Amino acid sequence: MRIAIATAYDALKERYAERWALVACRSAAFIQCLEACDIAPSLAVSTPRGKSIIIHASDIFAARKKFLADLDLEQDACHMTSIGDTLVSLFVDWIMHEYSGRYRYIVSDDQRKWLRQVVILVVARHLMHQKYTLYTAQGRQAFSDAWACSEMCRLQILSSLTGELARLVHHIMDTAERQQALIDQFYDDLDVRMRACSLTVPEPLPPLPEGAILPFALLSQGRGFDV
Repeated sequence: MRIAIATAYDALKERYAERWALVACRSAAFIQCLEACDIAPSLAVSTPRGKSIIIHASDIFAARKKFLADLDLEQDACHMTSIGDTLVSLFVDWIMHEYSGRYRYIVSDDQRKWLRQVVILVVARHLMHQKYTLYTAQGRQAFSDAWACSEMCRLQILSSLTGELARLVHHIMDTAERQQALIDQFYDDLDVRMRACSLTVPEPLPPLPEGAILPFALLSQGRGFDV
C-alpha cells in the first residue's frame, strides 16, 4: 500500500526533499551529520547576568524522543511536504519554551538560525527513519522516490553495524580507552563509507516550477539535488 500524497506536484517536491534528506542520514553519528552540513556542534550563549552557557547540538538531537513522544501524530505522518516545516517550528518552540530554561538564552538572529538548522537535520533524519520503518516493517510504500528508498535501505544496513561492533568490542577488549579508540575509528571509517558514491546513479528529477519552495528551505534550497 502506498501512502497517498495530495497532488503530483507535492509528490515531486517530496522526491526532491527525500533526496536532500539523505544528506542528513549519511552519517552514523549525528555529530558527523553536522560536520557534513557545516553546522557548528555547539553554541555559546549568555545569561542576563553574563554567565556563558554552551548549548550542544547532540543534546537537541537526544531531546527529540521526548518531543515526539508528547506529540499526537498519525503513524504515517512522515511526508516532508506536509509536516516537515511544521514539525521543525514546533520542535524549536518546544525546546526554547518547554524543554529547558537554558535554551531561552538563544536570542540573537544568528543563534536562532543555528538552532533551526540543527532542528531541521533532527527532523529530516527522523522522517526518513520513519519512512524506512514503515517500508521495512509494514511493507508501506512510504517513499515517493524509489532511488531514495533503496539508498536509505543501504545506509541503514551500514548504520546498523555500529551496535554490533560496540557489543563485540566490549566483549573482547578489557580497557575502556582501547574500546573507545576502536569504536571512534570505526565511526570515522563508517562515515566515509556512508558518504561514498551510491551503488546506483539516480535518474534526474523533473524540474520544479519556478519559485517552488521545498521543505527545510533554510538548508535544502539549491543543495543536494545533483545526487
